Amino acid sequence: MKELNFKGWVLNEFKDIFGFSREGADKPLKARGLFHTEINPDMPIHRLDIELITERLRRLTINEKKPKYKFMNWIQWGEGIGAIRLKIHPDLHVEIARKSYDLQGEPTWALKRLWLLNRSGYGGHEDFVVQEMLNQLEHVDKLPLDSPKKDYKELEKLAFSMASKMKQVARSYFLYEGIRKVDDNQYIIRFGVRGQGVEAPGQSRVIENQTLLLFHPESGKIRLTNKNIETPIGGFNWELMPPDTDINFLPTQPSEEMVEAIATVMRWY
Repeated sequence: MKELNFKGWVLNEFKDIFGFSREGADKPLKARGLFHTEINPDMPIHRLDIELITERLRRLTINEKKPKYKFMNWIQWGEGIGAIRLKIHPDLHVEIARKSYDLQGEPTWALKRLWLLNRSGYGGHEDFVVQEMLNQLEHVDKLPLDSPKKDYKELEKLAFSMASKMKQVARSYFLYEGIRKVDDNQYIIRFGVRGQGVEAPGQSRVIENQTLLLFHPESGKIRLTNKNIETPIGGFNWELMPPDTDINFLPTQPSEEMVEAIATVMRWY
């Protein structure tokens, strides 16, 4: 029997488990929330067991770092600077972050990896998912430590790189409307929604999506938030909603890491 390679299995059989493919990404969606994708009725209905995945992970060491089971969806390896954290959020996006301290001495979890898990259709393959997560955790743990900086002159370039990648991966109902420069340390990437907007939970519709990229010179870190402007169905009372995504980066991180994070958000929106 041929040995099953995890990445080969993911890429060839289950292409959307970690967001490696956008097949079917432009299918009509209803009651949308961030990272919620429509279930394909032709797929098997065995559900991925998230609880089993976390149970497996919290028994593993990462390059001699022992696991600490903080919460049901939060596993941490190590303490202090360089610690690694894996969180599985209720909407089933998975993040790997690394601990550092900003210029004000506050602990900061800088995002290093972001995935989406498709819970429907992959039951029985949890060990393969755990192995891939372990590979990523070990890789991140071996990377050079990131650090804050008082000056960061690359924010505008980063904003344009993010916008370019977001345009490539965004669903067809999004319409890129440009970047608004608030000041040298703050940029807003704007995407409108074609037609009458996209239906959102709570009898409202999304009419615009905004990504705020903000550099804090005092703390020396970068914050990224993504949120919607929504209005009630049949009404025109625009409201800026709380962020669906709120993550931190450090200026010494490769720009590709930061760009890919917001691309993953936009790809599965």
